[in-house]
Amino acid sequence: MPKTFSPRFDDRESQTQPPGPTGVWHPSTLPQGPAGVCAAPQDSRTIASVTTFASFTPTGDEWQEMAIFSKEDFIAMAKVAANYTAPTLDLRTLERLCKEMGISGRATIKTVNGKQYVVLSGYPGLRKTLTGTRYGINNPKIVQIGIGRASIVKSAIKGGGFTVILTVGADILEAVLKDEDLMTSKLGFTIVTDVGKAGMAAAAGYIASMIIVGTVSVAAAPLAAGIIVGVGVSLGLDSLYPTEEIVAKMEEQRKKASRAIEDAGRTWNWINTTPEGAMWFMRRLSGY
Repeated sequence: MPKTFSPRFDDRESQTQPPGPTGVWHPSTLPQGPAGVCAAPQDSRTIASVTTFASFTPTGDEWQEMAIFSKEDFIAMAKVAANYTAPTLDLRTLERLCKEMGISGRATIKTVNGKQYVVLSGYPGLRKTLTGTRYGINNPKIVQIGIGRASIVKSAIKGGGFTVILTVGADILEAVLKDEDLMTSKLGFTIVTDVGKAGMAAAAGYIASMIIVGTVSVAAAPLAAGIIVGVGVSLGLDSLYPTEEIVAKMEEQRKKASRAIEDAGRTWNWINTTPEGAMWFMRRLSGY
């Protein structure tokens, strides 16, 4: 069972019970109870209560170890990382683009002699990377800074890969921390649901960026639109269709399908092994 102790900060006590080397109160600095178990001093002058979990020292004695995060905290952090790593990467790209071009900097796609170019407005001398006024549509500098369709495609592929890996990892971590069997349909349904929702949000952001890149000349607009739409769709899906509810419905349908298959197997066995079953099958086959 989890136990709690409340570190006390008292001038008199601190002379005989100094903090550990890192400044954190260590179990060895607390009064010892029976069998070497750390005993928490009872005092009204306390500032915090920290949940602790029992463990054993190399000598076999029980001692108290502070738990900084709970299982729910780890699961929540993993879910946040899975859902928002891709938008965070896009935000960093958007930040570099705004620093280079400014918030209202313009980038227009034009076709010259059958080739597409990105024409930049403003003062090239004030820019650090894009010092020219015209670049090819697939120029590495343009793609890296976040301008044009090629940049959007690259961002979508990179973000999608991170999202799938982190989503699967977060779902497996949740199952492990909750002591659930990894070889169950529930985990599979959870992964399919989370990856599917992440994919829909990413697709919505990608489509929004592609639409804006051909209609708006502001360089930062396509990337910003993709981030806003993608995050908005993700939040909306999580709110309207919680993963737990979807997984519960999928598990219910799986059980129904499993029962239907078992019933069909028993019926087929009855037809093949009993005269009554064979007669019933023949009557059904002939339309009676």
